[in-house]
Amino acid sequence: MSKYLEQYERMQRAYKKYEDLAQNGRQEDVASVDYEDNIYAFFMHCYHLKDWIKNDVGVSRDIKKQVETFIKGDDYLRICADVCNSMKHLTLDRPPRAGEAQPFGRRKAYGLFASPTQPIAREQWMIIRKANSPIDAFEVACKCVEAWGQFLVSKHLIKAP
Repeated sequence: MSKYLEQYERMQRAYKKYEDLAQNGRQEDVASVDYEDNIYAFFMHCYHLKDWIKNDVGVSRDIKKQVETFIKGDDYLRICADVCNSMKHLTLDRPPRAGEAQPFGRRKAYGLFASPTQPIAREQWMIIRKANSPIDAFEVACKCVEAWGQFLVSKHLIKAP
């Protein structure tokens, strides 16, 4: 198996955890930061897929050259890059790819919902932007997964679903 596929699958697993959180909420007795760590992990795995592609000996030189252009050409992947680099360095230490810093915003509770076993908290994590309105981090995650899938299929690195 090509090494980049390991990272692609890791990103997919992190996305599934985030998707479950976005759709089903979190159990009230589990700290919110535990879930936030999973969200951070998604953005890191998503952005670092480019490095795995660039460093995989099984990937052609042409595709390795195209992956940076691909990231730069996608609004959501640029936001992902800035979120990832902001988390890695606490703050961006270079100009943001998306044109402005993308700090990960505070979560907002939708409220608690009763379940048969225990209360469920609904929360939304936001990416706070200065020049634009905040954007839901899960929306960014969905668009990033979609963009990566299209890129990888177009380069014959994965099969179309």
